[in-house]
Order: sequence, then C-alpha cells, then structure tokens
Amino acid sequence: MEFFIKQNSTLPIIRLSITESGRSDFNQIIENIDIYDIKFSLKNKKNNRYVILNGDAYYEDGCLCFQLKEHNTKYVGIYEGYFTIKHHSIPYILPYKKNLTINIIESFTNKKICCK
Repeated sequence: MEFFIKQNSTLPIIRLSITESGRSDFNQIIENIDIYDIKFSLKNKKNNRYVILNGDAYYEDGCLCFQLKEHNTKYVGIYEGYFTIKHHSIPYILPYKKNLTINIIESFTNKKICCK
C-alpha cells in the first residue's frame, strides 16, 4: 500500500484495513481492540531514522488509522510505516501483504506567501 502526501501536510489520514492474518489470536484481538494500545511508527528508508516512533493511533470502521502532524511531513522522502498493537507490553506487529510506503512529496504551496 502506498500513500502520497504533500510536504507539511496532515492529510490524508493513514488508514490500513485489517484483514484476517491466519493467526489463531486474530479474532480475539479484533473483538477486544479497545483494550489494546495501537501505535504507528514511520521510518525514513534512506537513513533508517524514525520520524514517528510508537505514535498513538486508533481503530475506526475496520481500519487502523493515524493522523499525521505537520512536523511529521517536514522533509521530502520515502518512508516505511507500520502499525503495532500492544497488550501488557507484548507487541504484535501486524503482517502486511505489501509494505506500507509513505511518500512525502514536494508541495507547490509557499507557506510564507499564502499562510501567514
């Protein structure tokens, strides 16, 4: 799954649809999703530095979601994102069929001119 987000933007919200992973505990996790801590991490693919490490995410309509902040999209680049679900400090990194790639692309808006 791939997202394209303009530099200094907070949209779109990162949404990942949850599908059954084949794990025996998958249904139990989804049925009790409100007792789990849902986190999102975002790592720069070029230098392997985290832009977001265990940021608070949420569950909505069958999807894991994360709302970026403007400072998270400050630098143009290619990033890898992933969600984790934790319960009692035991992390469960959700398996994806494809990588969750977030491309921060250059914005054509000059904030110094338009957004004072």
